[in-house]
Amino acid sequence: MTEAIILAGGLGTRLRSVVADVPKPMAPIKGRPFLAYLMDYWIKEGISRIILSVSYKYEVVEHYFADNYRGVSVCYSVEDKPLGTGGGVLQATRHLISNEPFLVLNGDTVFTVKLEAIKTQHLAAKSDITVALVGVTDNSRYSGIQLASDGKIVSFEKRAAGSHTKQVNAGIYLIERKVFDGYPTQALENISIEDRLFPEFLKQGKRIMGFVFNGVFIDIGVPEDYYRCISLLAQL
Repeated sequence: MTEAIILAGGLGTRLRSVVADVPKPMAPIKGRPFLAYLMDYWIKEGISRIILSVSYKYEVVEHYFADNYRGVSVCYSVEDKPLGTGGGVLQATRHLISNEPFLVLNGDTVFTVKLEAIKTQHLAAKSDITVALVGVTDNSRYSGIQLASDGKIVSFEKRAAGSHTKQVNAGIYLIERKVFDGYPTQALENISIEDRLFPEFLKQGKRIMGFVFNGVFIDIGVPEDYYRCISLLAQL
């Protein structure tokens, strides 16, 4: 069983001019929420259970997907207060039921990497965490990374601007359950997975690997990309 935690609690502040009153992943694309396209893709890839990490207007998400979507069980990790990507993941791990590695996905991006390709690299590299990387022409908006020659991640950067690499974090992570052993999931705070959690794991000696994958990368973070993604989704 491969479970996926999808971070779907974003406010979508930068999208408010074109999409109002719904969580960012619920932004409509041709009459369906973006999140539905994302879930369709990963269900096709073999995800068998989905945990939606939700906050802002979570009722909208829950009403649409309920507890079963296209034959796949869906449950909800509801934040009483915004916890950021890191706090959201920590809280959502309480809902995992399998000991197999699980996926963490950003709810406002789709990257058409094959699940089996990630698993193969993860196993071969004996990773604790495998980060999917994508090549971009403009890296000013995305979290960057510093890689060793073997693909091991040395450090995470808040932004990749000025970095020598155009290979950036695509927001897809395959994570071993043991990574969170002993990590507190009570009294959670608002933290970032890239700026706080992963750097802490690096200090603990966790093996975090980054690999570049090919595929269509779709991000609805800003209005121009939201409009552009309508045609890109047709390629899925």
